[in-house]
Amino acid sequence: MKKTILLIPLTLLVLGTAACGNSSSANDSSSSKASSSKVEKKATKKNSKTKAAPAAKQTASSASSSATPDRYTTMKQAVQAKLPGAKFPSNYTAAAGKNLNVQAIGNSANYGLYLSEGSSLPFNDPRLDGLIAPVAIKKVTYATPAAAEAQINYRPVEQGLPTVSVGDNLTATEEGAAGSTYLTWAEGHWSVSLQSATINGEQPLPLANQVTSLLSKEMLPVPAGHGAISLTTTSTNTRQNSVTWREGNALYTVSSTDPIKALQTAIDLK
Repeated sequence: MKKTILLIPLTLLVLGTAACGNSSSANDSSSSKASSSKVEKKATKKNSKTKAAPAAKQTASSASSSATPDRYTTMKQAVQAKLPGAKFPSNYTAAAGKNLNVQAIGNSANYGLYLSEGSSLPFNDPRLDGLIAPVAIKKVTYATPAAAEAQINYRPVEQGLPTVSVGDNLTATEEGAAGSTYLTWAEGHWSVSLQSATINGEQPLPLANQVTSLLSKEMLPVPAGHGAISLTTTSTNTRQNSVTWREGNALYTVSSTDPIKALQTAIDLK
């Protein structure tokens, strides 16, 4: 009897210990599953964000591509739509607080483009007046190249006149008449004539130096024959500064109230 009684408690102890072990394993397994579940959720969330990024990038790109064109692009497109193939400056920067306005007349063979700055007006707005625009670009097509060439006021350098250095290793002839001084020199196939009203105290050399400095860095259109540049130091509201050249039987003229603006516009014309 004593042996039987002692065996029963021992058996119960073994069974109890096994039950505790199984309970601990179950708890560890449950904890491991919970931890694994959290990791999977985080990974899923991270992958979700990663996949969403290209869509967001694509949306931003689409918004950028559908942005409204800038003022310059709008005016250039309007000119090309009205006058296919017309030359237009490759860039144009209006003064601070002002907008580029353009009036266009004619057809692709014979046209006038008038560039002005002010409040933003639609292309070819009736309020635009080409007569007072500070910059004009004109094309006239003649029957023959010779007829177009005859319209260019090319001024060859005269011999026997006093000379003066105008910069960039160039010299100009100097001639005075009726209270004005005229400087004339050659720039490749171009003749440059600069008039200064010395009677009003104007001096021609500062502008001449600006011109030779600009042309040493920038390139004018290549004329088919000769080209002529006519500039003045006198400030007025009329476009008395001009750059004229021929391409085939078409004559191009850029004119402006400002001498450097006339040159820069001709340089940028494409």
